[in-house]
Amino acid sequence: MSKMRSVLPEPDIKCDTCDKTFRTLRNLHSHSRTHTGVRKYQCRTCGKSFAYLNVLKTHELIHSGTHLQTHNKEKNYNCAQCGKKFAQAGNLKTHLIRHTGIKSQACTLCDMRFYIKRPYACDVCPKRFMAHKDMRNHRMIHTGEKPHKCRLCSQAFIQKCALNRHMKSHKNDDPPVVTQPAVTAIGVAYADWNA
Repeated sequence: MSKMRSVLPEPDIKCDTCDKTFRTLRNLHSHSRTHTGVRKYQCRTCGKSFAYLNVLKTHELIHSGTHLQTHNKEKNYNCAQCGKKFAQAGNLKTHLIRHTGIKSQACTLCDMRFYIKRPYACDVCPKRFMAHKDMRNHRMIHTGEKPHKCRLCSQAFIQKCALNRHMKSHKNDDPPVVTQPAVTAIGVAYADWNA
């Protein structure tokens, strides 16, 4: 399959100051701000000015605290093999795959190989998982297996946490009537244990 390339016109609009060329007048005007020193976008927090709006927006992240949070996280998850520290357990798990030395994902167009972040694949659909147990639980969607059954009603669930959540719906229900067989002169009858 061949790639189609769109043919763009050669740059023909030249900057008078530095001889750089542009395809559109708009791009030339934007570029000219680098020579004029005009900085019409000002930070409302610190007053610093910028020639371009996108640069101002990137700068404002410094003041928002969003960016700072990435630096302030405690890194409590340590790699036992190389000592690298991580703020989240999932990031450590992903990192540990690198120590296996196995690059199991191959590019179909060249010889490059890559680490797979989610090594466990479902054999029915394209979903992949970090942990084998997660893949096993997911597979039950395809098989219809629901091993966690409610003891109060007929509902069943794939995951125990779903059963626990369901059990809260029975919180105000009366306990079920449990019967036991009782032998009578006529045969087996059921007596109410709760009576």
